[in-house]
Amino acid sequence: PRGCPDPSMLILMADGSQKKAGDLKVGDLVKTYHEKDLENESKLARYKSLVLSSGDVEEDSYLREQLENSYAKATLGEYKVEFVDIVKNVEKIKLTFEGSEIICSLSHKFYVNNSWKEAKDMVVGDEVSGKKLLSTQNVEDGDVVHITIEDAHTYICEGLLSHNKRRRPPGRGRRRPPVGRGRRRRRKISDRRRRRRMALMLARRRRRRGRR
Repeated sequence: PRGCPDPSMLILMADGSQKKAGDLKVGDLVKTYHEKDLENESKLARYKSLVLSSGDVEEDSYLREQLENSYAKATLGEYKVEFVDIVKNVEKIKLTFEGSEIICSLSHKFYVNNSWKEAKDMVVGDEVSGKKLLSTQNVEDGDVVHITIEDAHTYICEGLLSHNKRRRPPGRGRRRPPVGRGRRRRRKISDRRRRRRMALMLARRRRRRGRR
């Protein structure tokens, strides 16, 4: 599961309070950044570095100003919890940051250096929301919370910007029977019927012989 924290982890709510992930309900409002604003900010950062490497200081400042005006900076907003579910028996990891600690699934994603990075790939020194990672530790498997945030698709857990797990569309994930299974089943049924007919025919012949 992606984006799944331990039920005891705290989520930043719209009113500034903290709520345990396991206590979240559909319709709750969280305070977070929109993923599209983060993407735009990431593009701005890349273009800025290209402008800075061009050389002309006066032209650089003008171009930087233009770029900043053309891209929306990521700002905190209020977004609804669209879906919440407890997922059982998931492999988890504990990450200790400066002033923060989080337990989550291995595939939980953090915003690191303008891109998303899974918990299992995090290394000491990685920075999330201004907090450096100090250590990682495997913990006992257990429950995690599948959270989907409407529109924004992010949330802040234990002060760390995280990506949500998108809700699976209805009907997806169901196993489809292999091609040809129906035909094989029909063949088996017809074979059984043939065997029964043969057995009945043989039984009738034996009876006739016995009467003679």
